[in-house]
Amino acid sequence: MVALLLILPLVLFSLSSQGSERFTATSTFSQIEAKNIYLHILFYPLTYISNYLSFFSLDFLFSFGDGIGRHQVQDFGELYRWQLPFFLSGIYFLLRIKKSITKRIAFFLFFIVPIVGAVAVPSPHSLRSLPLVIPSIILISVGILFLLQHIKNYRYKLATILLITLFACFEFALYLQFYYINYPQENVPDWGGGYEQLVQATGKVKNNYKHIVIDTSLPYAPVYFHFYDSSILFVMVPPSWSEPNAWKKDTVLYIRPYFGHMKPNNLVENVYLPKIYPEVFAQLLNIKE
Repeated sequence: MVALLLILPLVLFSLSSQGSERFTATSTFSQIEAKNIYLHILFYPLTYISNYLSFFSLDFLFSFGDGIGRHQVQDFGELYRWQLPFFLSGIYFLLRIKKSITKRIAFFLFFIVPIVGAVAVPSPHSLRSLPLVIPSIILISVGILFLLQHIKNYRYKLATILLITLFACFEFALYLQFYYINYPQENVPDWGGGYEQLVQATGKVKNNYKHIVIDTSLPYAPVYFHFYDSSILFVMVPPSWSEPNAWKKDTVLYIRPYFGHMKPNNLVENVYLPKIYPEVFAQLLNIKE
């Protein structure tokens, strides 16, 4: 009863119009463009199976993760690379055991977790695969234990333990290096870095322009502009946008991402990312110049 009460707000939201909108935006089936019902019948199962299997990809689990900067450190998977041989050996050893409660629990959890996550995009997804940590650690632990049990020589067993510990400590130290030093610098854009500075720069010159247009290549601009300064009126335009004839005599401020040209002729200001080593995030351009 307590559990039902706790999830009641989530259920009510899911049944609302906002919940339906969220489901449509993240559903893998809404991304499929098919001309008739037969193609839908063909593509839906294939897409779902592909998404489901992607959660078991070794690249996803041990190398690159889902590639979303808010979810992970760059070039690190969901598990450490040193765990890979023990992960595989754990699967092998458990498959050899005919009757084992550990085997049933590990494989049941391992194969049931992606069932729901495979319905959504992107797939695989780090956050939707978090419960995989339980069966994965079981498999890795089984792999280590069985390996040590098959080493009869005490010295070899001790050397193996030391070697595993060495690799584990090395990769953990490497992860800490990336997490505390590289990640805050390299993944600033993933956390909305630069948008506050962009809004502040726009606010300083907004009164000089009759129209402010923002390139849709800055997809989160509306959220941050409304949050930091709702008085700025703007229009979102695609990269192919051109000034309408009705605006020919008006002043127009064009805001776009940085495309590699530091000082174009019509530059108003470069907006930099808040980093130790600043990089240009976006540019304010006067399209009349």
